[in-house]
Amino acid sequence: MKHRFFHKPKFHLPSHAHEKKASWMELFYDLIYVAAFIQLGNIFAKDISLATFMKCSLVFVPLWLIWSGFTYYANRVNIDDFFYRTLVFIQMFCVGAMAITIGDFLNGSPLIFVCAYSVAQLIIVVLYARTYIQESNGRDYSLYWGSVFFASSIAWLMSHYVKSYQIVFYFLGCLIIFGAVLYKKGRELSEKYPFDHEHLAERYGLLTIIVLGESFVKVLSDLSGYGVGVEQVLQASFALLLTCTVWWIYFDDVAHSHLKKHKFSMPIWLFSHIPLQLAIIFMGVGIKKAIHFGEVIQNIKYAYLLSFALGAIFITTAIIDLVTVRHNSEMKNNIRVNIRMFSGIICILVGLISDNFSGNVFLSFCLIICLFQIIFDIFTSPIDVDAKEIEELAQPLNEVTFQPKATLDMEPLKKGVPSDLKKDLYFFLMQASWTQVIVGFAFVYFLANLFFASLYLLDPMAISEGNLTNKFLNAFFFSVQTMTTIGYGAITPLSAYANVIVTLEAAFGLIATAVMTGIVYAKLSKPSAKILFSRNILFTTLDGQKVLTWRVGNVRGNNIIDANMALSALVDHTSKEGEHLRKIVNLELVRNHSPFFKFTWSASHVIDENSPLYGMDFKKDSKLLTLLATLTGHDETYSSKIYKRHNYNLEDIVKDRYFKDIIQQLPSGQMVIDYNSFHDLK
Repeated sequence: MKHRFFHKPKFHLPSHAHEKKASWMELFYDLIYVAAFIQLGNIFAKDISLATFMKCSLVFVPLWLIWSGFTYYANRVNIDDFFYRTLVFIQMFCVGAMAITIGDFLNGSPLIFVCAYSVAQLIIVVLYARTYIQESNGRDYSLYWGSVFFASSIAWLMSHYVKSYQIVFYFLGCLIIFGAVLYKKGRELSEKYPFDHEHLAERYGLLTIIVLGESFVKVLSDLSGYGVGVEQVLQASFALLLTCTVWWIYFDDVAHSHLKKHKFSMPIWLFSHIPLQLAIIFMGVGIKKAIHFGEVIQNIKYAYLLSFALGAIFITTAIIDLVTVRHNSEMKNNIRVNIRMFSGIICILVGLISDNFSGNVFLSFCLIICLFQIIFDIFTSPIDVDAKEIEELAQPLNEVTFQPKATLDMEPLKKGVPSDLKKDLYFFLMQASWTQVIVGFAFVYFLANLFFASLYLLDPMAISEGNLTNKFLNAFFFSVQTMTTIGYGAITPLSAYANVIVTLEAAFGLIATAVMTGIVYAKLSKPSAKILFSRNILFTTLDGQKVLTWRVGNVRGNNIIDANMALSALVDHTSKEGEHLRKIVNLELVRNHSPFFKFTWSASHVIDENSPLYGMDFKKDSKLLTLLATLTGHDETYSSKIYKRHNYNLEDIVKDRYFKDIIQQLPSGQMVIDYNSFHDLK
C-alpha cells in the first residue's frame, strides 16, 4: 500500500514481474506537445525556406529532448505521488511557455524560451536527485543522468549572458545530452540497467501519433476556413492518405521491431526518431499546401517540401530497420532496409522534377511509392503474430499439457530466426504466387523507370525533345527504351551527364532482364505434380484385416515412372529418460512401389500386432498427432523427379467405410475415371 501524498520511487527493470505501460500521467503529459508541434508547423508554413527549416529544427530538438528525458525517467522509475505529479505539471507549463514563445525565440527574443527550457530540464534533475536519495538501486544511473541534464540546463542559461555566442551554447546544451548517450559510461549504465524497450516503443509510438495527427489538424482547419467544393475535399482526402500510409509503415514495422544486440543499436534507434518525427511534422505542412495544388502546382517549393519530407521518413525508417529485427518478417532484414532507402531516394527525385507534373499526378506518384512499401510489407509478413501472445498461449506438447487436436497445422509459426537465415528474394519469388510475382515486377519496373526518368530531368538539356509535349513523359518513355535496349531514335542523349545515366541504366536493364527472365523460367520449368489425395483416410476392414487406406489419383494422366508411396505417423513420444518428443514413425504399406502410376492408386497399411498404431483409438488417443502421406516418382513428360505430400489429421479418419468405385469402361474398351466421385464413400 502506497501513500498518495508521498512515497518512495522504485527503480524499474524489464526483468521485474511488473509490466510497464504508458501511465495516464504520461498520456496527459503528451497533450502539451500537441500544441507545441502545431505551433512549430504553423511557423514553418508561413515561410517555407531553408533558413526557417534550420530554425524550426533547432526548436524541435530541445522539445524532443525534454520529452525524451521525462520518458526515459518514467521508463526507469515507478512513482506516482503528489510531489511527482506537481513536478510534471510544472514541466508541462514550461513546455507550454516554450510553445507560445517559439516565435519570439526565432525572432531574436529567446529569454522566456531559454528559461522555460532550463527549468524543464531542472525538473528532470530534481526527479533523478529524489530517486538517488530515496532509492538505493540504480544510484549510479540517477547520478549520471541527473548531472547530464543539470549541465545541459546550465549551458542554456549561460547563453543569455554571452549573447554573441548564444547559438554555440544552444548546441552545446543539446550535445551534452547526445554525447552522454554515446559516451562509454552511458552505454555501460544502459547495459547494467536494461531499458524496458516495450514501454519505450509504446511511448515513441504515441509521440509519432501526435505528430501524424498534426497533418489532419492542419488540413481540416484549412478546409474549414474556406468555402471548398467536392473536388478540393477529394484532393484533401487523397493527400491525407499519405499520412495513413506513413502510419501503416511505422506501426507495422518500427513500432513492433526488436533491437539487435549491438552496443550502438539503442542510440541509433533513439536518435533516428528526431529526423523521422521532424519530417512527419513538415510532411503535415506539405500536405496542407498540397490540397491547393489543383491541376498546376503554383509554388514548386511546396512539392519539394512534401517529397523531401516523405523521402526523409523512408530513409530514417531504413536506418531504424538497420538496428532492429521485425519479429514476423519472413525475408532478410537487408531487403527491407534497401527497399526503404530506394523509396526515399525516389521520393526526393520526384520532388526535384515536380515542375513537370500536375498536382494530381505528383500526389499520385507519392502515394504509389508509399503503397509500394505497404504491399511489400504485407507480402513479406503475411501473418501478424504478437510475440507475447505466443508466449502466453503456446504450450509444449507433453503429457501434462498436450490436448489431442482434430487438426494439427503442419506450417508452424517461427520465432527468433536469425535475419541471415530468413528467406532471400529468390526463394520468396519461387514460393510466391504468379500474382505476387507479376505485381512485384510491375512495381519495380515502374519505379525503376521513374527513378531514371527523374535523373534525366535533373538536367533540362540531357535529352532531346520527343514527340510528346510533356517533358516527364518524354523522359519516362526514353527510360523505357533505354532499359529494354529498344532505342527508336526519336529521343537521344545530348550531354555527357545523360550518356552516363544511359550507361548505368543499360547495365541495370540487362541485369534486371536477366534476373526476371531467370525467375520466370525457373517458375515455369519447375515440375508440379497434379496428384490428388482422397479427402479422408479410412480405418476399415479389407480381406479380414484392419487397415488404414486412402487413394491417390494422377489427374494429369501422364506416366509417373518408378512411383513410391509412403505413410508416416507423427506421434507424441516419451523417451526412457522422460524427454517429450515428436517422433515420426514409418508405417509399412501393403504395396509401396509401382513401376508406373497413370490412373489411381489405393494404398493401405495393415494394423496388426506389428503396427505402431496397433490398439490406438484414433478419435481419443492423445499420442497420434497426424498422418503424413507422400508420393515420389519420375515424371515422364518433364523428365524430372516430382514430389507430393498430404496430411491426414484425426478429423480426416473415417471408420468402417469404403471408397466409391470411380473407374468404368466404355464399350470401346476405353476406361473412364470419374473424379467427381473421387472423395465419395459408401
